[in-house]
Amino acid sequence: MYVLQCVALARDCLGNAGTIHSGQYLQSYDPDAMGGYGLATWATDIRNAMKFNSVMEAYICWQTQSSIAPYRDDGKPNRPLTAYTIEIRPM
Repeated sequence: MYVLQCVALARDCLGNAGTIHSGQYLQSYDPDAMGGYGLATWATDIRNAMKFNSVMEAYICWQTQSSIAPYRDDGKPNRPLTAYTIEIRPM
């Protein structure tokens, strides 16, 4: 089993809050929530993390594109969870 652990925001998009959720584990994720901006919840305890059967399954979750707003204003794919630098960790 594998989990997604947040390292930091991929870029400093919230001022100096680049460490928001750092070290926490993805607990749930809906890429279509909030009009396609996505909604992720995070857990400090690895036992509460979403679990994936393979590294590929975890990677696909991280790369999931919103189906209701598939592209950002700049024309790039809208993959809300990629706002975070993520590490795939074994349980």
